[in-house]
Amino acid sequence: MNRDRVRGWQKGLLDAGLAPRPALLVGDSHTIEGGKNAALQALAQTPRPTAMLALGNLIALGAMQALRQADLHVPGDISLITFDEQPWAALLKPALTTVAQPIDDIGDRAMALLFSQLRPGPTIATPERITLPVSLIRRESVSAPPAH
Repeated sequence: MNRDRVRGWQKGLLDAGLAPRPALLVGDSHTIEGGKNAALQALAQTPRPTAMLALGNLIALGAMQALRQADLHVPGDISLITFDEQPWAALLKPALTTVAQPIDDIGDRAMALLFSQLRPGPTIATPERITLPVSLIRRESVSAPPAH
């Protein structure tokens, strides 16, 4: 899943005429502490990024901690986006922009595939790749990059 998210990040940058900076792909843990450490590592890059994409909610919470620790303001100094819409994302200050996945559809499809494997008879011989659309829920954590 993260591989697809990273590919989307790269494609989005290229589509916008920007070169992906692989050095900014940091972190390997879907935890608050991992998000904080990854954000601090990204902030140490030169030039400092103007936006961060957290690959999960706990990572985003850790990134918010790091940004506060660095006395950076979201979105004035840096924008922040995360995957996986949660009810609390709109309650944060600033409200967090998210890439929402169709969680109900994912669950429905997963259960249908599971049940199809449990029925007597032939099973799926090869893995099936199902791609569902996502949507961007833009909130207060995103703005145009600061002028330099």
